[in-house]
Order: sequence, then structure tokens, then C-alpha cells
Amino acid sequence: MYEYAFKKPLIELAKLMKEAGYTLYAVGGMVRNPLLDLPISDMDVCSAMPPDALISLCKKHRITYVEKGIRFGMVELHLKSGGERVFVEHTTFRSDTYNKTGAHKPESVTFSNNLDVDAHRRDFTVNALYRDILTGEIIDPTGGLYDLEHRILRTTSSDPEVILRDDGLRIMRLARFASELMFEIEQNTLNAAVKNVELLLDISGERIRDELVKLLLCDIKYPSIPLADTKYPWSGKVFYGLNLMHQIGIFKTVLPEVAACDGVLQNEAYHAFDVLGHTLRVCACIRPSLHMRLAGLFHDVGKPVNLDLDKTMHRHAEYSAPMTKKALTRLRFSNEIIEKTVTIVREHSYDVGNHAKDSTLRKHFALMGHELSLELCDMREADLLGKGVSRREGDICGRWRRIIDDMQREGAPMSYQELNCSGSDIANWLKIPPGPKIGEIKRKLLLHCAVFPGDNTKERLFSIAKKLNS
Repeated sequence: MYEYAFKKPLIELAKLMKEAGYTLYAVGGMVRNPLLDLPISDMDVCSAMPPDALISLCKKHRITYVEKGIRFGMVELHLKSGGERVFVEHTTFRSDTYNKTGAHKPESVTFSNNLDVDAHRRDFTVNALYRDILTGEIIDPTGGLYDLEHRILRTTSSDPEVILRDDGLRIMRLARFASELMFEIEQNTLNAAVKNVELLLDISGERIRDELVKLLLCDIKYPSIPLADTKYPWSGKVFYGLNLMHQIGIFKTVLPEVAACDGVLQNEAYHAFDVLGHTLRVCACIRPSLHMRLAGLFHDVGKPVNLDLDKTMHRHAEYSAPMTKKALTRLRFSNEIIEKTVTIVREHSYDVGNHAKDSTLRKHFALMGHELSLELCDMREADLLGKGVSRREGDICGRWRRIIDDMQREGAPMSYQELNCSGSDIANWLKIPPGPKIGEIKRKLLLHCAVFPGDNTKERLFSIAKKLNS
């Protein structure tokens, strides 16, 4: 444990507020993380000073501010001292009133001068720790220090349902914080989350997406936290968090495509787990890249849906791809993330029997591109690890990587940009107008040079193009 030294601009602000009769406190992660020897990511502070009084103080002392959520008592402060700049979010002590649907924003807020009232409107005890900016004194109204020491997550209220019903998103935050910090969830809090999980139906897709992203990448948030178990390739924070989502029922509520994989049995000669068990392990095994983790989570969602049509599940990837696109669109992911994820999902079972010739693989990798081809290798390796059985299928990945390395070493083009001719070149060579014909010839040239990289010269491409057009 170490003592956190507050930034000089923050101390100067605290002194100004003290002169005005208010005490400035750090709150949440600013207090929690140093006590866990973790870095601080968000600069959250609070006090009893009302927003209008804080704005007046900022104007008087020429402090830059943004009325970020003035209705909820939030003002973003841009502090500077010399060459140092600190961005801080100040919230006035308050109590909140929510509707009964679990929607994220409170219907109304009442500002308060009581720190204890403010603490009990927060989510979890470890996030309701306060520290006086000037004296360093820690104030713990809800028992957060005990829970921090024992690595427990519990709500600030003795009735967890009160806290979770106020804001349904807290159910996902519960799983996310537990996985980031590797904390256990107190049993009553866990039971309340299971009971109220359908409140997530009232949360926007964007909010669900943001929490899902944080959970899928929780292993890179605080890499210094030791893992409780490293016995298996999937051991760690992501698998822990995904299991919590399953246990609470979050998948059933917000990702029914994934939830449908639960209990779907697979050939025991190739799989030690059902489709969901396999899915969670693949997601946890894969490297920490958002679209790759999403691909791991969605790659087999087509298996249960089309089981009646495809008993062997051999065609599941073509079913999984459109389902993945639909789910990620519903959660408002960017087009770039959707496209990358769907491509990996669609291609992840390519040549599952390892029967393709080297030339066929070269052509496939040329069309996919170098980066995507390597990501497909990563996906296949995670897919094999997530089966939980020892087989020689892992040789596929080694073979793929060797071919990709060979293509790179030989200068084989792995994109149209790497082909030593343009559409204009082809049009001039063959005296044909722009149109689909040029694209067709260019594709054939790329596939040819993937196998015969020495032909990727203007002269040879010209000769090959003429033959293709004859």
C-alpha cells in the first residue's frame, strides 16, 4: 500500500474551496486504487459546494470548467498549474431518486451537505471511500475499507436490491468491477443481481456496450493484480467475469445469442465443454483486442440456432456471422469493429479439416490481408485451446503461420495495394473501359501472385492480364 500524493492543481483548488467554507474530497477510484497499489484512471472529487457556487469560484479564479451534467451536480474542471494540466470531475453531495425501471439516470437529485447521504447513494462500498484532499484523512461511511481488505464487492445498502433497482446498469458494473479487481461478490449482493437482472432491458445499448467492452478487456486494466489460478490457458479475469455474467443471467438478458449456447452438447471426441463453456474459454484465451474478444464471444452463436438444420454444425460459421452483425449493431458498436469481428467469425472455421493445399491457403490469405490472416491464426489457436481436449489440430495454426511468413519473405502481395498494377494500368493494357471486368482481372492477378510472387512485376502482370482477357 502506498500514499497517493494529490496533484498540485487539485490541492490549490481544495485550498480555494476551504476558504469558501467547503472541504474537497477525492472519491471512488481515487481513494480505492492507491489502497490496492493500483494506478488512478478517473479523477473524481466531491464536496458540499453547490454547482452554481463552484462555477462562481471558477469564474473568480479563472478556472476553466464545463457544465458536464449540471442537473446532477457534475462540473468538469480543467485545472492547471505551471505546465501541468489536470482534468477533474466534481460532483456535489446529493441523494438520487430513480424510477422503478432501473434506467441509468436518476429522475431527480437533491443536493446535500451531508457526506454520509452521498455515500449511501453510490453503488458499492469500495467506491464510497472519501479522502480529504488537504489532510489525507480517509472517511469510510459504508465499510468499504473492510471490504477492500477482504476483496469483497457489496452494495452500500444492507438491502442490495435498493441499490441495483435504482440503476440496472449496476448489475453489469458488479460483474465488471469483480473481474477487474478479482474480488468476490458478497452473496446477498449476488442474489439481488440475479433476481433483478431483467432491469438491464431498460438500459440503452450504448451503456451495455461500454460495460461489456470494459469486462472483455478487464485483464489489461490492472495487469499487476495476480491471478488466483493459472492452471488453464483461459484462467484469469476475463473468464471469471464471463462466468459471472452467465451466473447472474446477464447473457440471457442482453446477449440472448450467447445465452442460447448454454447446454448445447458437442462431440466429446473434440470438445470437453458444451457450446457456451467452449465459447467463454475461447473468448478468455484470445489476445486482448476488442474485435478479437468479441469474435471469441460470438463465433459459435450459430450452432444452437441451426442445430436442427445442420446436425454436424459444420456450417455454423455462416450462420454465426449475420447473427454477430445483428447483435453488435444492436449494441451500437462502430462499423469498423463490426466489420472486423464479423469477418473473423465468418472465417474462423475455414479449412477445419486441414485439407487445403498450400496454394489454396496462399490465395485465401492474400484476399484477407496480412493482419487479418494473422488474427485468423490467433482465433483458430484460441478455438482449439477452448475445446479442452488434446489433439494434433494445433498443427493447423503452425502451418498457417509458416505459409504467411513465407509469403511475407517472398514478397507475395497480400492486398490489392501490394499488387504492382492499378485498375488504370489494366484498363490501358487491355484497352477496356472501367467496370467489373477490371476488378475481376485484378482479383485473378492477386491470386496468381499469391502463389507465384515473382510475377508481381509490371511486365509479368501485363503479360498475364492479356492472357486472362483473351
